[in-house]
Order: sequence, then C-alpha cells, then structure tokens
Amino acid sequence: MDTATRQETMPPHTVRRLIHEAALDMSARLDDSATVVADAIHEHCPGLQDGMYLATRQSCRANVGLITTKIAERSSPTEFNAPEEALSYARSYVHEGLSFELLTRAYREGEHAYSRQWLERLHARAHTADELADAIGFVNDWLFSYIATINTPLGLTYGAEHERWIRGAMAMRSEEVRSILAGTNVDVTQASGRLRYRLDARHLAFVIWRDDGTGSTPEATHDGLDYGEMDRFAAEIADAIGGSSALLLPIGSTFAGWVAIGSQEIELSALPKARGGVRIAFGRAARGLEGFRRTYKEALMARRVAALRERCSGTPTGYAGVALESLMIQDLEEARRFVADEIGPLLDGSDTGRRLAATLEVFLEEESSFVKAARRLGVHENTVAYRVHRTEELLGRRTSERQLELRSALRLAQLLRGADPA
Repeated sequence: MDTATRQETMPPHTVRRLIHEAALDMSARLDDSATVVADAIHEHCPGLQDGMYLATRQSCRANVGLITTKIAERSSPTEFNAPEEALSYARSYVHEGLSFELLTRAYREGEHAYSRQWLERLHARAHTADELADAIGFVNDWLFSYIATINTPLGLTYGAEHERWIRGAMAMRSEEVRSILAGTNVDVTQASGRLRYRLDARHLAFVIWRDDGTGSTPEATHDGLDYGEMDRFAAEIADAIGGSSALLLPIGSTFAGWVAIGSQEIELSALPKARGGVRIAFGRAARGLEGFRRTYKEALMARRVAALRERCSGTPTGYAGVALESLMIQDLEEARRFVADEIGPLLDGSDTGRRLAATLEVFLEEESSFVKAARRLGVHENTVAYRVHRTEELLGRRTSERQLELRSALRLAQLLRGADPA
C-alpha cells in the first residue's frame, strides 16, 4: 500500500486518540520543538552558516505549528498554504548563495528530527505495540506527504527569487560584500570604488531584521519586511549616526549597514527606535578591511543575543553591552548543559524555583549581604536567609562556593529561557 493510499485510510479510534493527545502535547511545546529541529538541521547541513540559524528556527516554528494543527484536526497533509516564514526561508537561501538542494536536505533533516519527537510522545502514551506501530506509521506517512507537497511552493519561490536576485545590481554588491566578509583578499581601492564605500574607513556595522515573519507580498519582501521599508529604515539609522558615507544592502536573512564614522563615538540610545517588529543590533566601531568584517560579525552576535531575549524594547542591541552573553552562547547545547549542572534544581518551572533563583541572583549581586538583598527585594532579611539556605540545600553546596559559575549560570538561564526568573 503506497503512502497516499494509507493517508486516505484513517487508523482505528484508539490510535486516532493517541495521535490527537500527542499532537496536543506537541502544540504546547512548539518553541522547544522548533529549536530541536533547527539545531538538527544546522548540525547535519554544514553549508548553513550561523547567520541563517534564526531564519531556520522561524521557518521550523511555522512548519511544526502548521503540521501539529493539521494532524490534530485530522486534515490532509496535501491541502494547505505554505507558511510565509517557510517561503521567506527559501528566499534567504538565494540571498546567501545556497542551493535549492541544500534547502531540500534541510527539510529532510528537519523531518527526521521532528519525527523522533513524535516517536517519543507516542511511545510514552501507547498501550500496545500494535497501537504504537500504527500511530508511528500514520504520522511518518503524514510527514512524508507534507514535505513532498511543500517542496513545490518552495521550489517556485526559490526559482522566482533567484531570477530576480541575479538580475539586480544589488546582487553584485551583496556578492562582493559576502566575499569580503568571507576573508577573500581584495584590492581595497578597487572594491571601494565598486561598492561606492571606503573600506579603509572606521566602520560601524548594524543589522536589522524582523522577528514575526509578517509582511507584504512575497515578491516585495525580505524575510517579511518590504525591501523599500528596510532600505528606508537603514538609511534613517545611517543618517542618525551621521557618518561620511554608508553601505546598505540585504545579506542573508538581515538587512545590513556599514557607516563610515571617523573618530566620533556613537550613543546607541540616541538612534532611531525599532518599530513594527523590526529589531536592530550593532557591532563596535573598527577600522579598515578587518574592521569592516569584525564590526559586522559583532552585529550578528549581538543579534543572536537579542533574539534569545525574546523581548523587544525598541532600543538597539549593541555588542559592547552583550559581549559576555555572546561568548557564553557560542555553543547553545553546552550553555544549556552548564546551566543545568550549576542550577538545575532551581529550573523546574515552579514559582518556588523562580523565586529562589531571583533571590540568589540579587543576593550574589549584593555581595552576599542579607540586609542589602532584602532591601532590594522588598522582603525581610530572614526571608532572604531562608531562601538562600533552601537554595543551598537544593544545589548541594554553599553559595559562597563557585560564585562566578553561579552568577554566570543565572545570567545564562534568563537568556536561554527568554524570561526573568523572578
């Protein structure tokens, strides 16, 4: 029996109920599922750079959300509109110079990772081996049909964007900049002439992007944000900086900008605020060709920290203010393991755990003073003492030990979870 035929044959009632319960559980964990799938894609697709990770995760989040909803509703895996985030992701492959074959491989790797999540949840709920086998077979067939179906709109989107992209003058400038960023040796004078921007200047780079994946028509957008809007906003930022010249263009899943600022110092808080879901991240000023590369790399690292925070105040994120966080999340898996090893018992998701973590953080910041911590928290110092003592019991060591590790783990936990523990 082929996949299409099996999809038309609904499983027994008990198996449908099993799948429905697993789908509800998956729906409650969409962000976690998307992260696992995105991590697997980047692990098994070496052609993908770190700068693509956020776009990968956005596409994964949209796909797993649609899949989970459709399975829960018992809908066909071949009748749906491809999520805009998935189409935007296909366009990003064009902007990064990546092949459609790599995009197809990314979907295959994502399917494998997502299927394993279903297997875990179905296995935990199944009452018999036959029930489990039927449920796994149905879900795997459903996912296979979904991937086969979405491949068509992805291919059409990729092809249309590739045709548009290769014809534009913007493509040539973007390609030259990507080559410079990759470390290619260039004649600075000639490259500056082609880009109409002095590469021997002192540069300040920034990137702008949109988190929510919404926007106008696909043909006119770059990751959900209209090209014209991106260009205008980037120009507004460059004007506010006040440099002698600027280089503004889309690169990958962001719109990037470099401003030649001379010796002046820039106060980020005085620059235009983010608006309409747009986020801004800056590197530090640096001079010359290497400075051109370095300040952009720092802007991307600041962007990653800003995205993990999952809070948009509108104020640009500068690398100088998040350099430590950026260093600590270079390897997210190791960062999560470090946090779990250091303060795992405080991260059970309970109000008590969050209260103890918040108290511990303030206590350590106030140089282990019960009085000062109590004053900041607005509680009695005996309450602080009780919470610290309870924390020590849970962690199995005194808070006077490994304070640097404790403070780092608390800081990382907030960043990785996207929320304050208090």
